[in-house]
Amino acid sequence: MEEKKLKLQSIKDTVEQIAEVIAMVLGIEVSIIDQRGERLYVTGSYKDTIEGYVSLDSVFSEVLEGKKDQAVTDKLQSMTCRDCSYRDQCLELANLCAPISVDGEILGLISLIAFDDDQRQRLVDNQEAYRKFIDKMANFLESKMIEEHSKHQISIQKVQLEAILNGVDEGIISVNAKGEILFINENAEKLLGKSEKGLQGKPLSEVFRHFERIEKALKDITSNNKKGGRLISKPLAAKNGKDARFFLGNYNPVRKEGTDIGGILSFRPYKDIYQMAQEVHREEAFVGFDSIVGESKILQETIKIGKAAAKQNSTVLIQGESGTGKEMFAKALHLASPRREKNYIPINCGSIPETLLESELFGYEPGAFTDANKKGKKGKFLLAHEGTIFLDEIGDMPLNLQVKLLRFLEDGVIEPLGSIKSKYVDVRVIAATNQNLEELMEQKLFREDLFYRLNVVPLRIPPLRERREDIEILAEVFLRRYEERFEKEGKHLSLEAKKVLKEYSWPGNVRELENCMEYALNVSKNRMIHKEDLQQRILGDNPKDPEGDGILSLDSMEEKMIKKALGHYKNTKAAAEALGIGQATIYRKMKKYGIT
Repeated sequence: MEEKKLKLQSIKDTVEQIAEVIAMVLGIEVSIIDQRGERLYVTGSYKDTIEGYVSLDSVFSEVLEGKKDQAVTDKLQSMTCRDCSYRDQCLELANLCAPISVDGEILGLISLIAFDDDQRQRLVDNQEAYRKFIDKMANFLESKMIEEHSKHQISIQKVQLEAILNGVDEGIISVNAKGEILFINENAEKLLGKSEKGLQGKPLSEVFRHFERIEKALKDITSNNKKGGRLISKPLAAKNGKDARFFLGNYNPVRKEGTDIGGILSFRPYKDIYQMAQEVHREEAFVGFDSIVGESKILQETIKIGKAAAKQNSTVLIQGESGTGKEMFAKALHLASPRREKNYIPINCGSIPETLLESELFGYEPGAFTDANKKGKKGKFLLAHEGTIFLDEIGDMPLNLQVKLLRFLEDGVIEPLGSIKSKYVDVRVIAATNQNLEELMEQKLFREDLFYRLNVVPLRIPPLRERREDIEILAEVFLRRYEERFEKEGKHLSLEAKKVLKEYSWPGNVRELENCMEYALNVSKNRMIHKEDLQQRILGDNPKDPEGDGILSLDSMEEKMIKKALGHYKNTKAAAEALGIGQATIYRKMKKYGIT
């Protein structure tokens, strides 16, 4: 018996690696216990809390005494747990055990441990699958002990580990202490487009671009933490000729007595992460129209129209000046619609060069043009199938693409670049612009038939100067937001500061007000924000109407805003960002208004 106990301890490095692999794959902590009840290894942050020996009257003792594998999914209902002397100090909510035995002698056990309700529920829901999995891992450890002194030890370990890791839906790569590849699973081969044979012995820096940055970050973590650390959700770009494949990866170092002996890299394609992010996005704080701030009658009437339009499938044209929140309304329309569970795909028609916009919208077939991806590319319309596409700055769309958009709105079909076949897609279109489309139609820059197809439900977002009663409410919202972000103490606006804000014309609308509050929060020295803490451009423009009492056309207002932004920021890139438009768009508008 003593000899077999020592055999289990003699493969402690393997025990540690297997425990970490199980924990990484299943997302549940793992404890491996020897025949005497000593925990040889515990994963996760609880290892220091529960290390040592298990209680003699615990569920672990029952497994070590020769009973079948045990599962405790509710320790309040378990007879064994009720009688356990360690019950009051126990941090474990549930566990699942499998014995490790050689020739009928039980030498230890593997236990999956749930320390929180989420882990416990996963263990309950997947109990049978997890049982089979840890049985295989127990079998692996048994074989490892039996073959400890065998010449075929390494090959047997590799075969069994491959069988397990090849069943994982992530790419997994194990490396030695030098970062050289020892093993990659089948899914990693598929994701990278390379064979294990061609990668074995190569450093990860030859497989992934700039991987040395990740290695440096890991060294920074481990140098400050003797127990080591892990890197989670790091972007990876795999080298593959001229092309690159993009992933998010987790790197777990394997350590022995404070020294790195290797590591495990797991990774997934960005597209998989994007799909998960879409699901998470639906549960985020932005809950649609309820997140739009303002009590003014004109804004509430706009929201009322938006809520009614959201229930239908008609095309919506959102019009409003830069910074009024057109994209927020577009998102709200989607989240309040029957399509809320499907993709919401935004694209800014003014920020993408005309030569690329068509392929971005409609995609292209393999070999459609020089330097095209050999596999082709799905356009935004295909990505938005059964969901919603938001076409921002629709007034900047070239005439040739307006024809293709019109065809989709009439027939529901698109034609990717290089294709001779049309594809049917089911997409709701929401478009937005800060331009006067009727004037563009007169100038033959926008198709009249497309305008009427888009303008089925017109939605005008009022500028901030038309809803001044909302300025103070919005200012407080932005102050609270940036206080939390910058960890500042609670600050408030003085009466004189509120008066200045209400009298300012706000050519940049809500976006400019947000910028103003962030600035004031940074420069104010007291808990009260005074008018002196506001930006000079706001203090120097008090009239409610920038041109007196006259009503400006949208073009006149736009020209004034562009001139003001260029005068303030001194370069087109910064001015375009402040106005919320692309640099290509600001150049076109400068040419239109003769601004040099």
